[in-house]
Amino acid sequence: MESSYTQQMRQHDHHHEPSDAASPMPRCSDGGQHGMNMYFHFSDLATILFSFWKTDSALSILAACVVVFIVAVLYELLKFYREWLRRNEDKRLEGGAHRRRRRHSRRSRRRHRSSSMTVDSDSVGEVSLPMSTASGVVPNDGRNKVRLPWLAPMHMYQTLLHMVQVTISFMLMLVFMTFNVWLCMAVVLGAGLGYFLFFVREESITEHCN
Repeated sequence: MESSYTQQMRQHDHHHEPSDAASPMPRCSDGGQHGMNMYFHFSDLATILFSFWKTDSALSILAACVVVFIVAVLYELLKFYREWLRRNEDKRLEGGAHRRRRRHSRRSRRRHRSSSMTVDSDSVGEVSLPMSTASGVVPNDGRNKVRLPWLAPMHMYQTLLHMVQVTISFMLMLVFMTFNVWLCMAVVLGAGLGYFLFFVREESITEHCN
Protein backbone atom coordinates (compact mmCIF):
# COMPACT_ATOMS: atom_id res chain seq x y z
CA MET A 1 0.00 0.00 0.00
CA GLU A 2 1.44 3.38 -1.05
CA SER A 3 2.20 5.92 1.54
CA SER A 4 0.36 9.24 1.75
CA TYR A 5 3.55 11.10 0.75
CA THR A 6 3.80 9.18 -2.56
CA GLN A 7 0.14 9.89 -3.35
CA GLN A 8 0.62 13.62 -2.72
CA MET A 9 3.65 13.75 -5.04
CA ARG A 10 1.70 12.06 -7.84
CA GLN A 11 -1.16 14.53 -7.46
CA HIS A 12 1.32 17.42 -7.53
CA ASP A 13 2.92 16.15 -10.78
CA HIS A 14 -0.51 15.66 -12.34
CA HIS A 15 -1.56 19.26 -11.66
CA HIS A 16 1.67 20.70 -13.16
CA GLU A 17 1.73 18.59 -16.33
CA PRO A 18 1.85 20.91 -19.42
CA SER A 19 -1.26 20.81 -21.57
CA ASP A 20 -1.59 21.27 -25.32
CA ALA A 21 -2.98 24.77 -24.84
CA ALA A 22 0.17 25.86 -23.03
CA SER A 23 2.48 24.50 -25.70
CA PRO A 24 4.74 27.27 -27.04
CA MET A 25 4.37 26.20 -30.70
CA PRO A 26 1.03 25.67 -32.45
CA ARG A 27 0.47 22.29 -33.99
CA CYS A 28 -0.97 21.38 -37.36
CA SER A 29 -3.58 18.73 -37.95
CA ASP A 30 -0.89 16.31 -39.07
CA GLY A 31 0.91 16.55 -35.73
CA GLY A 32 3.87 18.62 -36.98
CA GLN A 33 4.76 22.10 -35.85
CA HIS A 34 3.64 24.94 -38.12
CA GLY A 35 6.01 27.78 -39.05
CA MET A 36 7.61 29.61 -41.95
CA ASN A 37 10.61 27.92 -43.47
CA MET A 38 13.77 29.98 -43.18
CA TYR A 39 15.68 27.89 -45.69
CA PHE A 40 15.29 27.08 -49.39
CA HIS A 41 12.96 24.18 -50.05
CA PHE A 42 11.23 22.48 -52.99
CA SER A 43 7.85 21.98 -51.36
CA ASP A 44 4.59 22.62 -53.19
CA LEU A 45 3.01 24.01 -50.01
CA ALA A 46 3.22 27.80 -49.85
CA THR A 47 1.24 30.85 -48.80
CA ILE A 48 1.97 33.68 -51.25
CA LEU A 49 1.46 37.29 -50.11
CA PHE A 50 -2.17 36.79 -49.02
CA SER A 51 -3.86 34.28 -46.74
CA PHE A 52 -6.16 33.09 -49.52
CA TRP A 53 -3.35 32.46 -52.02
CA LYS A 54 -2.16 29.02 -51.00
CA THR A 55 -0.67 26.17 -52.96
CA ASP A 56 -1.08 22.53 -52.02
CA SER A 57 -0.24 20.62 -55.19
CA ALA A 58 2.22 20.61 -58.07
CA LEU A 59 -0.38 22.16 -60.41
CA SER A 60 -1.14 25.02 -58.03
CA ILE A 61 2.53 25.86 -57.44
CA LEU A 62 3.09 25.80 -61.21
CA ALA A 63 0.23 28.26 -61.75
CA ALA A 64 1.62 30.52 -59.02
CA CYS A 65 5.05 30.45 -60.65
CA VAL A 66 3.54 31.49 -63.99
CA VAL A 67 1.77 34.46 -62.36
CA VAL A 68 4.94 35.54 -60.54
CA PHE A 69 6.97 35.14 -63.74
CA ILE A 70 4.60 37.42 -65.68
CA VAL A 71 4.62 40.04 -62.90
CA ALA A 72 8.44 40.05 -62.91
CA VAL A 73 8.49 40.61 -66.69
CA LEU A 74 5.95 43.44 -66.38
CA TYR A 75 8.07 45.00 -63.65
CA GLU A 76 11.00 45.28 -66.05
CA LEU A 77 8.62 46.67 -68.68
CA LEU A 78 7.52 49.36 -66.22
CA LYS A 79 11.15 50.36 -65.60
CA PHE A 80 11.77 50.57 -69.35
CA TYR A 81 8.62 52.66 -69.83
CA ARG A 82 9.74 55.16 -67.18
CA GLU A 83 13.16 55.46 -68.80
CA TRP A 84 11.51 56.01 -72.19
CA LEU A 85 9.31 58.76 -70.77
CA ARG A 86 12.31 60.46 -69.17
CA ARG A 87 14.34 60.41 -72.40
CA ASN A 88 11.47 61.85 -74.44
CA GLU A 89 10.86 64.58 -71.87
CA ASP A 90 14.55 65.51 -71.87
CA LYS A 91 14.55 65.74 -75.67
CA ARG A 92 11.44 67.91 -75.62
CA LEU A 93 12.90 70.27 -73.05
CA GLU A 94 16.23 70.48 -74.87
CA GLY A 95 14.46 71.24 -78.15
CA GLY A 96 12.41 73.97 -76.51
CA ALA A 97 15.51 75.47 -74.92
CA HIS A 98 17.30 75.55 -78.30
CA ARG A 99 14.34 77.28 -79.92
CA ARG A 100 14.18 79.85 -77.12
CA ARG A 101 17.90 80.53 -77.42
CA ARG A 102 17.61 81.04 -81.19
CA ARG A 103 14.68 83.42 -80.79
CA HIS A 104 16.53 85.34 -78.09
CA SER A 105 19.63 85.60 -80.32
CA ARG A 106 17.58 86.94 -83.23
CA ARG A 107 15.86 89.49 -80.99
CA SER A 108 19.23 90.58 -79.56
CA ARG A 109 20.68 91.10 -83.04
CA ARG A 110 17.66 93.14 -84.11
CA ARG A 111 17.86 95.31 -80.99
CA HIS A 112 21.57 95.82 -81.55
CA ARG A 113 21.04 96.94 -85.16
CA SER A 114 18.19 99.28 -84.23
CA SER A 115 20.12 100.83 -81.34
CA SER A 116 23.22 101.38 -83.49
CA MET A 117 21.16 103.21 -86.10
CA THR A 118 19.48 105.62 -83.65
CA VAL A 119 22.25 108.21 -83.46
CA ASP A 120 21.48 111.81 -82.55
CA SER A 121 22.65 114.20 -85.30
CA ASP A 122 23.57 116.91 -82.78
CA SER A 123 25.59 114.68 -80.46
CA VAL A 124 27.72 112.41 -82.56
CA GLY A 125 28.85 109.23 -80.83
CA GLU A 126 25.98 109.12 -78.37
CA VAL A 127 23.74 106.15 -78.88
CA SER A 128 20.21 106.11 -77.52
CA LEU A 129 19.65 102.77 -75.79
CA PRO A 130 16.23 101.41 -74.99
CA MET A 131 14.92 102.37 -71.60
CA SER A 132 14.72 98.79 -70.48
CA THR A 133 18.40 98.17 -71.32
CA ALA A 134 19.68 101.51 -70.01
CA SER A 135 17.97 101.12 -66.64
CA GLY A 136 18.94 97.50 -66.33
CA VAL A 137 15.34 96.50 -65.72
CA VAL A 138 13.71 94.22 -68.24
CA PRO A 139 9.94 94.58 -68.11
CA ASN A 140 7.93 91.42 -67.73
CA ASP A 141 5.77 91.07 -70.81
CA GLY A 142 3.75 88.21 -69.34
CA ARG A 143 5.32 85.54 -71.53
CA ASN A 144 7.92 84.44 -68.97
CA LYS A 145 5.81 82.44 -66.52
CA VAL A 146 7.21 81.05 -63.32
CA ARG A 147 6.32 77.36 -63.07
CA LEU A 148 6.71 75.06 -60.09
CA PRO A 149 8.45 71.83 -61.17
CA TRP A 150 6.52 69.78 -58.57
CA LEU A 151 3.23 70.62 -60.33
CA ALA A 152 4.41 69.55 -63.77
CA PRO A 153 2.08 66.86 -65.20
CA MET A 154 4.98 64.64 -66.23
CA HIS A 155 6.52 64.77 -62.74
CA MET A 156 3.19 63.84 -61.14
CA TYR A 157 2.77 60.98 -63.60
CA GLN A 158 6.30 59.73 -62.90
CA THR A 159 5.56 59.91 -59.16
CA LEU A 160 2.52 57.69 -59.63
CA LEU A 161 4.54 55.21 -61.69
CA HIS A 162 7.28 55.25 -59.05
CA MET A 163 4.75 54.27 -56.36
CA VAL A 164 3.50 51.39 -58.52
CA GLN A 165 7.08 50.28 -59.20
CA VAL A 166 8.01 50.29 -55.50
CA THR A 167 4.87 48.30 -54.63
CA ILE A 168 5.56 45.62 -57.24
CA SER A 169 9.23 45.39 -56.32
CA PHE A 170 8.52 44.78 -52.64
CA MET A 171 5.83 42.24 -53.49
CA LEU A 172 8.36 40.33 -55.59
CA MET A 173 10.82 40.56 -52.74
CA LEU A 174 8.27 39.08 -50.34
CA VAL A 175 7.60 36.26 -52.81
CA PHE A 176 11.32 35.52 -52.85
CA MET A 177 11.34 35.50 -49.04
CA THR A 178 9.02 32.49 -49.02
CA PHE A 179 12.27 30.54 -49.70
CA ASN A 180 10.35 28.35 -52.12
CA VAL A 181 12.83 27.47 -54.85
CA TRP A 182 10.17 27.33 -57.57
CA LEU A 183 8.86 30.81 -56.74
CA CYS A 184 12.37 32.22 -56.44
CA MET A 185 13.24 30.84 -59.86
CA ALA A 186 10.06 32.42 -61.28
CA VAL A 187 11.12 35.85 -59.95
CA VAL A 188 14.68 35.58 -61.26
CA LEU A 189 13.75 34.17 -64.67
CA GLY A 190 10.98 36.74 -65.16
CA ALA A 191 13.29 39.62 -64.29
CA GLY A 192 15.99 38.19 -66.55
CA LEU A 193 13.65 37.78 -69.53
CA GLY A 194 12.23 41.28 -69.03
CA TYR A 195 15.72 42.80 -68.96
CA PHE A 196 16.73 40.77 -72.02
CA LEU A 197 13.73 42.02 -74.02
CA PHE A 198 13.47 45.67 -73.01
CA PHE A 199 17.03 46.81 -72.25
CA VAL A 200 18.78 45.51 -75.33
CA ARG A 201 19.88 48.96 -76.63
CA GLU A 202 20.52 50.71 -73.33
CA GLU A 203 21.81 48.84 -70.33
CA SER A 204 20.20 49.66 -67.00
CA ILE A 205 22.09 48.63 -63.87
CA THR A 206 19.83 49.11 -60.87
CA GLU A 207 18.83 47.22 -57.76
CA HIS A 208 15.85 44.96 -58.28
CA CYS A 209 13.82 46.55 -55.46
CA ASN A 210 14.31 50.11 -56.77
